[in-house]
Amino acid sequence: MFSPKFTITNKILADIGRIEAAREIIENAPLVPAYEAKFRQEAIIRTVHHGTHIEGNPLDTGEVKAVLEGKEISAKDRDIQEILNYRNVLKYIDKGQRIKESKSQRISQKDLLAIHKLTVERILGYKQAGKYRKTQVVVKNFKTHQVSFVPPKANVVVSLTGDFFDFDGFV
Repeated sequence: MFSPKFTITNKILADIGRIEAAREIIENAPLVPAYEAKFRQEAIIRTVHHGTHIEGNPLDTGEVKAVLEGKEISAKDRDIQEILNYRNVLKYIDKGQRIKESKSQRISQKDLLAIHKLTVERILGYKQAGKYRKTQVVVKNFKTHQVSFVPPKANVVVSLTGDFFDFDGFV
């Protein structure tokens, strides 16, 4: 059974209180629809850029914006596909979240594998997309190529993921 190790301190509780207060202000603030659409689009561009950049995608924010707007840019097909896939994942999560909120369901391993499939569409082969890995992988620094993390072995990924999804604190 997955059991995260952490301590809830007074500082953490105070920070959670501040976050909740800020959330209430934001959720109840009037927002002009045109501004909301602009803010939403800018947030998507930044999210896609940073989410793919951390994985080594070299496209800058302007290039990401152009790709998301359907414009052609000079870049590797894989880098462009990663941008498109990340956007599709965000759409899937947004749609799924609205459905789950109405039904009070938790995210599942099926959801995770669907997200994986969207993430690697046209990047990995169809036999790997949306499936748990069967080989050992490592995480490398994309500049130095040094191994920075060795994930669990492939033969334990399914059980570890199952434990995580069974954890009572998991949403």
